[in-house]
Amino acid sequence: MKLSGIAGLLLLLPSFASGQQQPDRIKINSLQPNAYLEGYLYPAFGTGRVYEKDGSYGQAKLNFNRLTNEMVFIAPKGDTMKLAHPESASLVTILSDSFYFYQGTFLRKATHYAQPPELYQKLEMKYVSDENKSAYGYSDISAKTSVQNFNTYFGTTFLPEDKNIKFEQSRDLYILNDKGVFVAAKETVLFKMFPQYKNRLREFLSEHKINFRKPQDAAQAIDFIQKIMSPAAE
Repeated sequence: MKLSGIAGLLLLLPSFASGQQQPDRIKINSLQPNAYLEGYLYPAFGTGRVYEKDGSYGQAKLNFNRLTNEMVFIAPKGDTMKLAHPESASLVTILSDSFYFYQGTFLRKATHYAQPPELYQKLEMKYVSDENKSAYGYSDISAKTSVQNFNTYFGTTFLPEDKNIKFEQSRDLYILNDKGVFVAAKETVLFKMFPQYKNRLREFLSEHKINFRKPQDAAQAIDFIQKIMSPAAE
């Protein structure tokens, strides 16, 4: 996916996103009414905008549901509705966060600079395991290998019994490269993008023990590259 000039609308500040959000790991009960509500990224709906590819936009109270993998908004009559055609959006903003639709989900922009590289985070929650209820409380059982997320779990599993289901937010991270394309976040991607900084970058990654599966670590790597690219560093 290539990004266009819409990036100019974003705040150009180095740092990792973002405001107050819900935990990366959650546990819901199979008998819990409206369990999907536990997946909201923000504790309350925030003011946001949906920018369409044709240049138009709409404003509403928005939230992202990490369990159902849906961008949702509060309609004028107070109903909560999902964004019907997310693929038509060039950008979605909620509070200070920015989201882009990519391969069936929304990626949140995790760093804020005027030029690549930029870091993006996948937010969809993945199924981890069950906890069955017993006389002594709840105990872990092995994960169902055929189940990947909330929708596949509740779409394929009959749930008459009382059990807890554990979900964890995806650790998938992406880098927006110099061609405007999303690629999996890896050190080799940065080496290829910036061969002139390869030795300095390798030293930084080793010294700081950067793990590209951890958002804060990956953001440090992006910050480092942006710093040495800046005119002040020359």
